[in-house]
Amino acid sequence: MTMPPTFARMIVLPRLRTFLEQYPDIEVSIELSMSQLDYKAGDTDLDIRFGTGQHFGMESRLVLDEPIFPVASPGYAQNSRLQEPKDLVRAQFLRSRLEPWRPWFDAAGLDWEEPDTGHRFEDLSLLYHAAANGLGVALARASLARPLLEAGAIVPLFDTVANSPYAYYFVYERSILDRPEVVALIEWLAKGD
Repeated sequence: MTMPPTFARMIVLPRLRTFLEQYPDIEVSIELSMSQLDYKAGDTDLDIRFGTGQHFGMESRLVLDEPIFPVASPGYAQNSRLQEPKDLVRAQFLRSRLEPWRPWFDAAGLDWEEPDTGHRFEDLSLLYHAAANGLGVALARASLARPLLEAGAIVPLFDTVANSPYAYYFVYERSILDRPEVVALIEWLAKGD
């Protein structure tokens, strides 16, 4: 199966032992795919993709969809005096095409365009670590940024959350559902054990 690096590192790997204990006869192979948006399916049995879930000729099933919210290191938030959403006018935006800012701006009542300046990171883990290192403000998802949030390396800035235009999806050919080991893996990941 292929998947984006952050999903593999933050969602699958920490839980994989429980799957392998439950299904000791199934051997798992995980490959990373850097092409997260607008990709073509690979040669594996199952792909987990970040995007809209629309893939011509393929089946798609939602795996993980979470709201997004701005985060920064505590020092950055304090030094930039970020008390309410409009204070982001003083912030350095950390950008990624994987997490556009416009949906969050709309949810916060800010009539702002998508930032066209600011450091860019096309891996969500790198984006969160850039925020933790005081480089600016990033949009995060709780399950993917959990270790940094729990360690206090980044903090949510405001109560406002927004729906992202993108989520994580299983993408596969329908015939793969004839294989019980693949179905077991899909069901296990969908449950979120």
